[in-house]
Amino acid sequence: MKRSSKTEHRKTRRKDEKKGAEQVQKERMPKDLEEIQQENTNLDFIHLTSSCRSWRSIAPPRLITKRHPSLLTSHSLPFLRNQSPWLMYFGKDNGMCNFLDPLYNERYFINIPELSGSTICSCKDGWVFMYRGNRSVFLFNPFIKTRIELPDLEYIQFDCITFSSTPTSSDSTIFAIQHLTTSASIWICRRGDRHWTEYFFDSNLPFSISYSNPVFKDEVFYVLGHNGVLGVFDPKLITWTILAKPKPLKFCNCQSIPRCKWEYYLVESRGELLMAVIGFFGTPIHVFRLEPSEMEWVKIETLEDGMLFVSRWTSLSSTALAKGMENRIHFPLVSGEDCVFYSLKECRCYPNRDFYECDDCIHSTWIEPRWFQPSAEELDWSQTLVGQGSKQIIFYENQY
Repeated sequence: MKRSSKTEHRKTRRKDEKKGAEQVQKERMPKDLEEIQQENTNLDFIHLTSSCRSWRSIAPPRLITKRHPSLLTSHSLPFLRNQSPWLMYFGKDNGMCNFLDPLYNERYFINIPELSGSTICSCKDGWVFMYRGNRSVFLFNPFIKTRIELPDLEYIQFDCITFSSTPTSSDSTIFAIQHLTTSASIWICRRGDRHWTEYFFDSNLPFSISYSNPVFKDEVFYVLGHNGVLGVFDPKLITWTILAKPKPLKFCNCQSIPRCKWEYYLVESRGELLMAVIGFFGTPIHVFRLEPSEMEWVKIETLEDGMLFVSRWTSLSSTALAKGMENRIHFPLVSGEDCVFYSLKECRCYPNRDFYECDDCIHSTWIEPRWFQPSAEELDWSQTLVGQGSKQIIFYENQY
């Protein structure tokens, strides 16, 4: 009993000493930081508390969660390299960026006034392609509040857009496409370009674009059409081709494709192309894998330990971080406080069985949290430019 009493006394004394040290740290905290504490919230504190160990104690209680304490320490920031995607969307105040971690249903927000009036498009490796007005386009990483300026577009009229690689890499290419029934307009902007190059093609086959983000794989851009038809743009050969295979799949009896309510999403997962097919209001849901040798869609019943995150502008894949999170398809939908997902194992949606009662996060995208600050050279899109020129418009007739 005596020994136990001494042990308890030592524990109490250590707690008091720790409490006193935290109080001293707060008293030594610069007045500017007190103002930051009052004016900034959530993701701003993640930056602040990762800057200095002694400042971590000023984070508000709402950021210290039992499910994600690793977000608050500088040692854990590299862990975010493998973080599953978050849903990013604007609130009613257009400058307020909202983030939802679908795995833990935790929310974050950050005020970025400079994004007010901007529209979210595609996303790659933490960088969001955005536009404002009729011409201005740029890339923005909301986690480090860093911007990459891009050449203006003559007009913004694309159906979907994507990147070949991380925008800060030397070989990054931005690809955008608008497709009518028998023709396509394609815009390309490579790193080092001071202008966009626009190409016009006659399509070799009828094609109805699915409004899913294209996927860059094997040095070409794949564009998904309705019923699983694929179009391919080769940025080296400058060719646009509607593939004869895989052959279109029939999912509904709609006579008119534009009025079809089925949704099609193209995703790269572990080097393979997957297609998620979502029925009207979420029923039914199918997943297919492209068999490259036969060039045909093969239905799969499981993602094993994988997860899909699908949306209008960006669809991503990830490996489950914990048991019980695998074999899911996440949607840009919210039911109450929870993000909606579909379990392939149980063949049902959670928390609701259908999409009727869910809120759609309009103008949203899935984004991979990235916290690493690029160099000044990486932030200069025109860094590798060797010459200047005016915008090029090139007409092509498809040879197929």
